[in-house]
Amino acid sequence: MKFELLQAATSQFSSTVNEALGRPVIKPMTLEIPVLPPDELHFYQLVVWCYGFFYEAAIDVLKEFKALMRQGSPERTNRFDRALKIVNNLRTYKVHNLPGKENDNKRKLAEQWIRDASSNGRGIAGAVEELCRITLEMAGDLNDVWKSATQDMEDLKQLVERMVMVIEKTWQPHELDAIVTDVAIEIDLPGFDAKAFRDLHLEEWRKTANCFIDRETAKTGLRRHIRSLMQSKFGSS
Repeated sequence: MKFELLQAATSQFSSTVNEALGRPVIKPMTLEIPVLPPDELHFYQLVVWCYGFFYEAAIDVLKEFKALMRQGSPERTNRFDRALKIVNNLRTYKVHNLPGKENDNKRKLAEQWIRDASSNGRGIAGAVEELCRITLEMAGDLNDVWKSATQDMEDLKQLVERMVMVIEKTWQPHELDAIVTDVAIEIDLPGFDAKAFRDLHLEEWRKTANCFIDRETAKTGLRRHIRSLMQSKFGSS
């Protein structure tokens, strides 16, 4: 199974959804593309790329698609969820060095998965092949779910309206981090950890954003709120 097939399937999904919603809800992939041969480096790049697509680029629409998937085959839903966990475990194992029971468990599961996929003389190329296979299956499921849910024009209209509404109201942590980082620069607060500050206020800020009628005004309001909060705690230059 080649990476090019996975890339084509995810690109098709992204283009279809973005065109229907009239906005780039699935973000472009800018991560390094895995290069041959299918060695350790290739596998590492593949893990990072797969995580980048399913957990970052497509994160704003994935929840809605999983809900649609649950309306159909339980077997397909369970298979998709298992593959999603495998990608997350592999990424934790390959990228992070975090202590703790949860991450230790992910590491053990990832190591066992790699051993199984590399068995019978296949080596790391077997793990590359298997990861491409399960993620290509995931992309295929997403494309199939979209086709099934949008065969009727009225169903398509309702789905697009629902997804746009959900996306407008959803603020990913990294979007809030960007606001915090900008404000820290503005008030001359070098060395500020945006993520640590965001973790303290994430749910509060999401509720604050819901006070506004659209995303642009919410962003302006959030920025003002965050700036006021940071200045009250740390002052300004």
